[in-house]
Amino acid sequence: MYVSRATRAAIAGRDQQELSVQAKQADEHFIAIATAWEQMRVDAQVLALLNLHDIPPLAFERSSRSAINGSHDGVATLEQMVLEALANRILSKADLVGWLAKHHPGALAAVQAVTDARAERRATRPSP
Repeated sequence: MYVSRATRAAIAGRDQQELSVQAKQADEHFIAIATAWEQMRVDAQVLALLNLHDIPPLAFERSSRSAINGSHDGVATLEQMVLEALANRILSKADLVGWLAKHHPGALAAVQAVTDARAERRATRPSP
């Protein structure tokens, strides 16, 4: 199947725009989770629950890596995937979720926002 250069350029432009939108959302979630995580790390009960469920008390730092074109979009999207895995793991532990709901509702909301965004992305993704 022949695809013209103009069509390829349009597809690449659309893909880059979608990646940039996802990267912006990933950046927002990263900042929210990093802030929430700092609140959670000073709570001895949260640390005990994280330890109980083998969830490491991570330190969040942004990667300084970028693509050849200087864009951090791909790195931000990869970081979002790591956040999604962490958020899913936290939300799968009822005792941890209960403690966060009582003592750190803002942190719990940040964790839930990550999984909500993932579900929304999957629901709006066009089928192949």
